[in-house]
Amino acid sequence: MSIKNYLVREYMHSPALTIASEAGLDRALLIMRSQHIRHLPVVDDDHNLVGIISTRNLRMSMQEMEK
Repeated sequence: MSIKNYLVREYMHSPALTIASEAGLDRALLIMRSQHIRHLPVVDDDHNLVGIISTRNLRMSMQEMEK
């Protein structure tokens, strides 16, 4: 079967793990490591998606802090 015949809903996890935009980077890293994920949706106080943080973002942030 071709990948075009598969639907996202068949592979997504619900409810989705999210993190508040006001949370610390250490909290994001903890969630991502414990859940074995590389991307984490970021939501505002009304639970609206405002972005996505990735392990790459976290690595880059840590490198900047070391300077």
